[in-house]
This record gives sequence, C-alpha cells and structure tokens, in this order.
Amino acid sequence: MIIDDDPIIQFLITKQLRQHFKGINILGFDGAEEALQFLDTNSETPGRLPCLILLDLNMPNMNGFEFMEVFSNRKFAQEIAVYVCSSSTNLVDKEHAAKFPLVKSYFEKPLDDFHFATMEKFIENYLATHYGKNAPKNSTPQSH
Repeated sequence: MIIDDDPIIQFLITKQLRQHFKGINILGFDGAEEALQFLDTNSETPGRLPCLILLDLNMPNMNGFEFMEVFSNRKFAQEIAVYVCSSSTNLVDKEHAAKFPLVKSYFEKPLDDFHFATMEKFIENYLATHYGKNAPKNSTPQSH
C-alpha cells in the first residue's frame, strides 16, 4: 500500500515494485484518511490487508504522523510494516517516525535501489514466514 498525495510518486514506486515482484497488487491512496477507511473496512477479511505500507509524511488533511497515531491503535496494525517515504531530511521528523514501533525504516525521496532492496528483503521474509516453502518467488499474493 502506498499512501502519498503525489500521483507521480505513487506511479514511480508502483512501477519499481512491479519490476521486482511480478503480479504484485499495489493499493494507492492519495490521503491517509481514505487509507485508514480501507484498512478498517477490510480488517476482518483474510488476505485483504497489505503486508507493508509506504507512508508519506507531508500530506493535506491528515499527515503521516497523524495516520500513525490512529493506525498504531488498530489491532491489525501489528501485522503490517510501515516504511516512511518522505522528502523531509529533517532530523526531528526522522526521530518522530522512529518513535513508532511499526515504522521499520525512514526512506528519503527519491527512492533508490537500496530502498527497494530493503523492501524486497522484507517482502521475501514476509512470504517465507506466511507461506513457508510454498512462497512464490519474486511475486506476492494478489491480495497484498
């Protein structure tokens, strides 16, 4: 899942992820509020929640930190890794993001091969943990 108010960023991240993982289903949301609504609506449906969220910080209405405050209190949140993807190089933003245990890493935009390699390792570990020997190679389940 990508939560970013910039459609160009969403497009670029989606394109890059699809190069690494054939068949990946990527959900894109322009705002944190609509992403939360989707997560809440689908929280009881097996396979409908993403394995990871790429979260922008600077968005209108509800910023990434506000999203994390709400999201962190959801019971299903523990199953989802969050990677902050922000153009902010501010140390205060990085420290604030690090206070949320669900945030696995803070990536500065633009994303590069290192960032995608980090996400790729996470996805591979996720697949191995959840699907064992039946985990697809370089592919994620359609529901994620």
